Amino acid sequence: MAFLPDRSIDPVHYDKAYVIAPDKRGGKPYSLLKQVLLGSRRCALASWNCNGKTHMVQVRATGDGLVFQQLLWGDAVRSLKDLNIEDVPVTENESQLALKIIEQGEAENYDPTHTKTRKRR
Repeated sequence: MAFLPDRSIDPVHYDKAYVIAPDKRGGKPYSLLKQVLLGSRRCALASWNCNGKTHMVQVRATGDGLVFQQLLWGDAVRSLKDLNIEDVPVTENESQLALKIIEQGEAENYDPTHTKTRKRR
């Protein structure tokens, strides 16, 4: 349907992710699509029919291959604006303290194999 900047879809719309692999003769077009999507920093937006339902999907490239990301329709995602959250001012000291707490817990990336167990009190 369209090719979009690769980070243009808010992850709040992500539903299920699937990895895509080519069949026996699909290696060349698969590699070409992966390379072009990575190089252009774009993703593909498409519709997909499964079990009689139409889904919106994103095809995005990673260094290892292509990911088929099923997306939620707009009406399935609640907007934060609908919650009428009060914007309460904070002081500079509160901001600095919060920033120090964040810096103490910094990490370079997400490692899905790392689990940290917490003791229950």
